[in-house]
Amino acid sequence: MDLDDNISEFLQKIRRRNIAVVYTFQNEDAPGFEHYDYWTFGVVGDWVRAVEQLGCVPYVLDVRTFGHKALSNSLPPIDFIVNLNAGNLSLSTLGVVPSLAGFLNIPCLPNAVLATVAGESKGLSNKVAEAHGLNVPAPLSDSDPNGISKPDNLGSSRGVVRGKACGVTDGVYQTFVPGVDFTVPLLYNPRRGFLDALPGIAYIPDNGDVNWFLGDEEKRRHKGYRKVAARIDADVYRAFRGLAERFQIKTLCRIDTRLRCDSIDQCHRLLAAPISMEHLYFIEINAMPTICEGMNFCNALEGMAPSDPMAAVLEDISGRIPGLLKTTFVLYCSMRAYMR
Repeated sequence: MDLDDNISEFLQKIRRRNIAVVYTFQNEDAPGFEHYDYWTFGVVGDWVRAVEQLGCVPYVLDVRTFGHKALSNSLPPIDFIVNLNAGNLSLSTLGVVPSLAGFLNIPCLPNAVLATVAGESKGLSNKVAEAHGLNVPAPLSDSDPNGISKPDNLGSSRGVVRGKACGVTDGVYQTFVPGVDFTVPLLYNPRRGFLDALPGIAYIPDNGDVNWFLGDEEKRRHKGYRKVAARIDADVYRAFRGLAERFQIKTLCRIDTRLRCDSIDQCHRLLAAPISMEHLYFIEINAMPTICEGMNFCNALEGMAPSDPMAAVLEDISGRIPGLLKTTFVLYCSMRAYMR
């Protein structure tokens, strides 16, 4: 059976299946459910449209309603759960939706509870990455003013500052690596049967300063940088795929790194060839990255070359679904990881 036939068979198999899309209601007042950020309709809407593009039926509900129905056995038959509860101040509540999905024995996308929570913990993920052989910035003493502070439980660069952050006890304080931020998405390839690396995305600062990093304000404003797609070499791919497997990730993730260089000119020279491990320093593994048109995961799909292993899969399903969203493709690949 060729890939085209396989896609047709799968789309027919999942037709009219129910997929729960669980989002965070911003006015939720549960005392342990504080958030520093929410995914709004730009993200939620893309996932709902993705479910519909695959011919499935979206069942959209907030976390509390989902929890109530899950524990009272009042959910309709659900085949997959899309977890859009992100931005939690507590790692415990970050795991609520995938934990309940496990309780119900329903696949949770993008990932199950272990990967979702462990990946968000900077301290834990750094230790796992170091044990796996990746370069990790060295820890610094609090008295050294030249490092970078990263809170343990916050994403989207929230709370990341140069120097030791005052009053922050949970997190990492590490050597600052000059260079540029470089993120590599991994996505399950249904043709090959395992996670594939998409092109990495480098964030090149407008000011040309290798001491710049992608901070909270820059992420929110989407200003101060431009994105450049680049490849990683085979050794980096094997290391990143192995790290994802250590976190029991089978669908997708994003590995954030620092590409070490002394100047932007050197950075461009490095980006012109497949990037080797000696130039990369681990920041975090994100098992719940933002998937939305125009964001870096989708940018990576747009940056693929025709020879990239995932390009043929994207081309074939694009021919089956007119106006295919990149989010739809991510959902398709993630579901295929569970339905082989």
